[in-house]
Amino acid sequence: MKEPGGGDKRTVLLAPFWLPADPRRVLLMCLFCDIANHKSKAHIVCETEKTITFLDTDPVNEGHVLIVPRLHVDSLLELPDEYVLDITSTARRIIRAYEDVYHATGYGVMQNGGACCAFGHFHFHVFPRFSDDGYDWIYPKGDKEVSEQVAVKLKDEFGETMGRFSETGEPSPCPLRTFVSSSVPVFISFLLDELAGCFRQTASALSGSLLR
Repeated sequence: MKEPGGGDKRTVLLAPFWLPADPRRVLLMCLFCDIANHKSKAHIVCETEKTITFLDTDPVNEGHVLIVPRLHVDSLLELPDEYVLDITSTARRIIRAYEDVYHATGYGVMQNGGACCAFGHFHFHVFPRFSDDGYDWIYPKGDKEVSEQVAVKLKDEFGETMGRFSETGEPSPCPLRTFVSSSVPVFISFLLDELAGCFRQTASALSGSLLR
């Protein structure tokens, strides 16, 4: 399955007029979700509660697999930690299998995320490597800076990102989720109070009419 550049996106999307114009977020049908739910065929290698692993239809080498989370996200940043651990654990098992089955001298991994995620569903490539297989990364043309300034920029941002984690190691709560989780109970309580008031008024009115 080719990644963007040669991209062959098979996710069918629908964006109603009232939703933000980001088609990756609006899902009507997803090939990988269908495979995870056994609604589409694939050559499945292994499954866990959180992931499904199957052969890539356009392999680098024989045995090339895709490890796909059952959760529909397009970025590593959106995957809960337990899914990331499951993916890496599965990758290690697959790599050990490459040594036994193919006597592979090495392995390759690859993952494109966010706007560069083909199919709109996170998937992690793992494939066996051999010293003479001819595979190589293709880098974009042009000069790229490699300097202490670049390292410092990333280091500073990395420090800020780590600062957003709590002492338990979990990410800080999403502001939207925090707002919703705190506002919804208040709103429900308000509605219940209003309903109780309406019932009291109705009961009082009925009681008054019966006493007349």
